Amino acid sequence: MYNDIWCWATARVMVLLWEHELDLMKHAFAVPSDDALIDVLLASTVKTLQRFSSIKDTTKRVLAGGVAVRWKGRLNDVREFLSDFNRPPNPITALLLKKAKVTLPGIKKAVRELCEESYRFTGLGTVTPNKQGKVVCT
Repeated sequence: MYNDIWCWATARVMVLLWEHELDLMKHAFAVPSDDALIDVLLASTVKTLQRFSSIKDTTKRVLAGGVAVRWKGRLNDVREFLSDFNRPPNPITALLLKKAKVTLPGIKKAVRELCEESYRFTGLGTVTPNKQGKVVCT
């Protein structure tokens, strides 16, 4: 399971690299090179995963916005990003994958499986009666 979570977290870094200018990110983290930027981002990722697995990071806080909202905005959005990522990795992404010791096919598979396995907990796609007794599909 740790490998799947690491793949997801690495994919989140891929999204950041895709969405933001590298020079701006290097400036924000006060690093001189792409190599140093990847090191800082991966160190931050490790720290975040350690926090996620600590007793201090409560389920209530993590899921306060709702399971379905968190699934859509933290997990499924990464799956959608990866499903559209059908080109060879650019140099910064290739460096990230190398330093994270993962492959693009491995990341895609892990994130897809995490989404599939966790979907049932979201309540999405279920049929429930609303307050007036009518059936509502979510």
